[in-house]
Parts: sequence; C-alpha cells; structure tokens
Amino acid sequence: TVDIYGNYLVCVKMDASLSNKKRKKKSKKATNDISPPSSAPTTITTSSSTSTSLPVVPQGKKKTKTKTKTTTPPSSQDKRSGIPLHWIVPTVVTISCAIIGYIMFPLFSHHHHHHPGHPSPFKFNKKVKFVVAFACMLPALAYVYVKYAQAQETRSRDKIKWMPPSQALEIVQSDWKKTALAQATSKPCCLIFDYVAKQQAKNPWGAVLDAGTGNHSLSWILGLNTQKWTAITGSKQREESMKSEYSGRIRSGVDEIIFGNWLDEDMLQGQKFDVVLADYLVGSIDGFAPYFQDKIFERLKKHTKKQIYVINMEPLPSDSLSPQGKLIIEIARLRDACILLAGHRCYREYPLEWTIDHMKQAGFKIVDVAHFPTTQTRSFVEVQVDVAASKIPLFRDRELASSFSSHIAAIRRRISAMDWNIRFGGDYVIS
Repeated sequence: TVDIYGNYLVCVKMDASLSNKKRKKKSKKATNDISPPSSAPTTITTSSSTSTSLPVVPQGKKKTKTKTKTTTPPSSQDKRSGIPLHWIVPTVVTISCAIIGYIMFPLFSHHHHHHPGHPSPFKFNKKVKFVVAFACMLPALAYVYVKYAQAQETRSRDKIKWMPPSQALEIVQSDWKKTALAQATSKPCCLIFDYVAKQQAKNPWGAVLDAGTGNHSLSWILGLNTQKWTAITGSKQREESMKSEYSGRIRSGVDEIIFGNWLDEDMLQGQKFDVVLADYLVGSIDGFAPYFQDKIFERLKKHTKKQIYVINMEPLPSDSLSPQGKLIIEIARLRDACILLAGHRCYREYPLEWTIDHMKQAGFKIVDVAHFPTTQTRSFVEVQVDVAASKIPLFRDRELASSFSSHIAAIRRRISAMDWNIRFGGDYVIS
C-alpha cells in the first residue's frame, strides 16, 4: 500500500478466513515443517510511527508448497454461523400469536351471552379465524421486516465500502442501498464535517460564523441546531447566488450572508460567535486578501467566543513515486499557470505546522488535530483541468493560448488512460 503522497509502506496481511480449529491445525503443521527461530525479532516500522516485532523464522529442511488464496475483506464475508437470536424470537412469537388468535378468539366470543331466540352476533368460519390470526401476527411481522431491512443494509454497506464508488454505484438499485452507499463512500469533506459535529456533540452550536463560506459548508450549517449563523464570502457574485439559492432557509433578521473582506476592520465589529468555522479559508486568502494569512487568526480570535474549527488542505509535494501522483502535481502547476496568465490570483495552501504555530501566536489553545486522506477520483482531477481550460480565453497572447489548449488536450488523454480512486494528498482539521 502507499501513503497519501504515493510513498510505499510495509503492510502485513493476516488470514482472517480460518476458523480456530483450522488455525490450530495449521500452526501445528507449520511447527513440524520448520525449525524454531534462532535470531532476534526484526522490527518493521511504518510511516505512521507504529512498529510491529515479527520473529525471523528460517526455512526448515522440509519445503512445502504454499498456495495463494484470494480472500475477500473480513467485513464483507458472511459471518453467520447459525440463525441469530433476534430472528428466532420474533418467528416464535409470530407463530404463537397466530395460534392464539386462531384458537382463543372464537372461545372468547362464547363468553358473551345472548338472548334466546336471537341469533348469535358472532358467527365464525375458517375464513374469519384466519383473518383474526393474521391480524395477531402483524406486529411480529413488522418487527421481523425491520430487522431484515437493517441486516440487509448493514450487509450492503460492508460489501460496497471495499469497492470504488463507480463499481458500487452499479449494484445500487433501491433507496436503502443508496443510503448505505452514501455512508460507505462518503467524500472526505463529509467525513470532516462528521468529525467536527462529533467534537461539538456535547456543546450547543449557538451563534455560528462561517468565515469563508461556500455552498457545501453553508448547506451543512443549515442542518445544525443554531441560534443564528453568519456567512462571509469574498465574491459578490457568490453572495448573490447563495442568497437566491438559500432564500427559503435564511431566517429573516437572524441569519445573514455578507460580502466582505477580512482586511476590512469594520466588518463584524464587536460581534462574537460561539463557533467559528474556517473551512479552507487560509488557502483562499491569497486570492482575496494577499499577504494577510499570518494575521487571519488574530482577526478570527476577536470574533471567537468558545470554539474554532480550522479546515485546511496540505500543500502538494514537489514529486511523487506514483504516476497518478506525478500527473496530479503537473495538473496543479498547469492550473496555477493558467490562473496567473489570466491575470488572477492563485490559492496557496499551508502545512499543518504553520497553521498550528500561527493559531498559538493568536492565542488559541489547540485541543485536537485530525488528518483525512484525499481520494483522487477521475472526475475531481478533471475539474482541476477544467479550471485551467476556463482561463485560456483570458490570455492576451493567442499563440500561447493555442499551445496551452493543445497541452490540456494531451493531459485529458493521459487522465483517461489511468486508473483513479487513489489516495493522494490530504486535509487536516484543528480544533
């Protein structure tokens, strides 16, 4: 396996498909076939700073041929060893309810006396008995159905979480499987917001400031139990489009979307918020407030009452061992070159250490840090190429624009020829 930048790691795979009895037999057989270890353990250390001590076992006199068997991931294997208890109990209850309804209900009716000469108000035949028996079964049947649906959803989630999203989409047909797919193949940004929500779980959201808003962060905030929220954007066009899109969900006189710049000292003057969300704000500052990155946390500190969550992307490395990684780095450079030649400013990402240092200088106390690897899909990579292509009409030199267009076409062909859904790069959250 490889890390987020394509560097190879040591991976030890255990055979989880063997039962205890088979494992004991296999270990006894292996003990007879090889001699005892005669050297000290060797320590294998991965990049995650965890080490595993494995004994070096020399090959014995008897050589055995090993057959390689491909096994499915443990989570996708059928682990049922019998009928579980939560299936047996409702089944027995269902049958018992049917029997009780079929036998006891007619007997119960005979306790009601009626006057002689008048026909009995209760006339039972087999059809009525079966209807009553089925009615008695309904609660137990409903319970069984719910348990079955939950089991199927769990099984589907375990199955598709080992697949790439494109392959998982092919097996998704019903709504409950779509729910499982959404949970199993969540995008990193969704996982990040889940982490933020978990960190904030015991504390109320109160007033929330989205310091660098976008459709994704604001849509998430709208699902929270907030007293009020304020969203800041540096783009007038985005402000107008978001006000139009979320017009029905903005609480009048409470929530607001503001077009502004953090260079403006009068913006949000005197206002404080219980929670401040800086969602990829630091990386975008160079496009709206150049050279203000080292001052942004001092500014946000003035508006933070309790908690801040800073979400950033790690800068891409200068090189990679994987061909996909090399192409991603090349595309990032191409995108930035096109942005600059169009007369616009590029975003600039900052590493975790830089962000932590400047947050501490601003007076923030770091509580927790989390890392989230990025899965590079083909569609995501193509979006970066689309950004580069969108800037070409703004080039002043038309020959240069033509040359860039040809280069972008060649990049698209290289993207199509590669397999994607790889981990490269990553995001981090500081709270």
